[in-house]
Amino acid sequence: MNFLNLQLLAALAPLVALPFFIHLFNRHFPHSIKFPNIERIKKSLSERSKLARWRHLLMTLLRTLVVLLALFAFLQPVLPKFGSKPGDAANGRQVLIVLDRSLSMEFTPGSGTSAARSALVEIGKVLETLGGDDRVNAILAGAEATPLLPDFTPGHDQIRAMLTALPPSYARTDVTKAVALAESMIDGKSEEGAEIYFFSDFQRSNWGVASFDGFPETARLFFVDATDGRDRPNTALVSVEPSATRVAAGDVVTLDITAANWSPDPVTLPIEAIVSGAGSVGGEIALGPESTGRLLLEFTAPEEGLHAVEIRTPDDGLPADNRQFLSLEVRAREDVLIVSDADPEQGGAVFVEAALNPYDGGSGIFAPRILPSGAVTPAMLASTQKVVLTGVTQLSPEFVERIVAFLETGGGLVYFVDGDHDQENLVALDKASSRGVAPFHVAGKLTTENFGGDPQKIAKGNF
Repeated sequence: MNFLNLQLLAALAPLVALPFFIHLFNRHFPHSIKFPNIERIKKSLSERSKLARWRHLLMTLLRTLVVLLALFAFLQPVLPKFGSKPGDAANGRQVLIVLDRSLSMEFTPGSGTSAARSALVEIGKVLETLGGDDRVNAILAGAEATPLLPDFTPGHDQIRAMLTALPPSYARTDVTKAVALAESMIDGKSEEGAEIYFFSDFQRSNWGVASFDGFPETARLFFVDATDGRDRPNTALVSVEPSATRVAAGDVVTLDITAANWSPDPVTLPIEAIVSGAGSVGGEIALGPESTGRLLLEFTAPEEGLHAVEIRTPDDGLPADNRQFLSLEVRAREDVLIVSDADPEQGGAVFVEAALNPYDGGSGIFAPRILPSGAVTPAMLASTQKVVLTGVTQLSPEFVERIVAFLETGGGLVYFVDGDHDQENLVALDKASSRGVAPFHVAGKLTTENFGGDPQKIAKGNF
């Protein structure tokens, strides 16, 4: 047993003699009475009886016991709660500390300290039990498990200082990795009675799959609950999934929000989404005890640019999981010119249009237009960066020149080989361009009339 205030012993020890002096002062000494009477004689005899002496002795012992207990309380005794006493092992103890670094450890109740801070206090008590020959190390158990030092060390104060200087952690602990690392650090190196201490809030979702079968039989495992059994009602944003992160101005963005209630009571949780610190939308979600739920929030994408979206719930003991952020890239709607001379009911232009913009109401970052090749003007080509040719007839020399100029100034062309004159059109585009346009030349088109069973061939390719 150790005492936290052993320095007070010298000052308080004399108080143990206080009941003895009280006993002496309460003794009744005989005194002369000139006119004694029968009653005073009886009283004097009673006070000097054996029963009275035993009563005084018992009261003295009880008073002494009370003073000793008070002295004991002031000295603050500490029992060896952790491990063994210094020097129990022949070559010193080997102690490994595993500290949970998950986000939940940072939860701070309204009046109290976080589990992370309480864990440091408990670790300090373990370190106080170590002697000069004892060696210690620690594992930081987060998304990845990492040792605090390369090897065990007798520098207990160094371990204490490094753990105290750790910043808050916002990761999810992988308990399996932490246990595996602890097993590898102990296996083959442990002295008799190696000690492994796990300091955590022991959330079921993290620790439910943990297995400790890999430790040596001589190792002793200690599990220290850093919450002291206190209730920690917490609500959290588990995930936020946007319908898109790149949209056009005016599009409707949907946020699929999953929230959790980690408390024994049902709650109605308000959720708010704030776009670029200005406009906001909100809603509520009813959550049962220890459950999760979903909420859909919709808002209209603002003007062109990169926007920050903050999703938040009211703060509680763990503000870090009450907010999530995402970026939203809003672009101006981009015109795409679909050139087609085929029948709109039978050609592929309508399918290309649906592929470019499959959203209801015409939303999306692309704004496709379908035009015949004869209606395409130089101004139209100058106002777009993308052109799609599908089901076109034989292109006129003027149109060929416009497309080549469009390509040479940075435009993009998608050519669907689905017309009757694609061979002639690709040759014409190649001839009009100084660098060549088509990566290949096609041979004659195979149809049900001239198909002889051989597969389609590419006459020339340059990929």
